[in-house]
Amino acid sequence: MSISFVPARTYIDVYDSPSASTGDDWTRIYVKKKFPRVYKMNTFESSYEDEWVRVSHYHKNGLDGKVSHIHINY
Repeated sequence: MSISFVPARTYIDVYDSPSASTGDDWTRIYVKKKFPRVYKMNTFESSYEDEWVRVSHYHKNGLDGKVSHIHINY
C-alpha cells in the first residue's frame, strides 16, 4: 500500500473481515506526521514504528492480499 497526503494523527484500519470485525486479522496504521513523499508499506502483517507511522498488527491467519474493509479516521 502507498500512502500520500494523509494528515498527521490519522488512523487507517485494514481488516480481513468485510464487516470490520476485530475477530479476524486486522492492522491499525497511525500516521504520526504528514509525509513529505509517498510512504510505501510492503506488508500488513507486522507491527513496527518509525518516524512516520506506528503499525499494530493483530494476526489470526493472514491479511496480505486479503483486505476486505478499510476505515480511515482523521
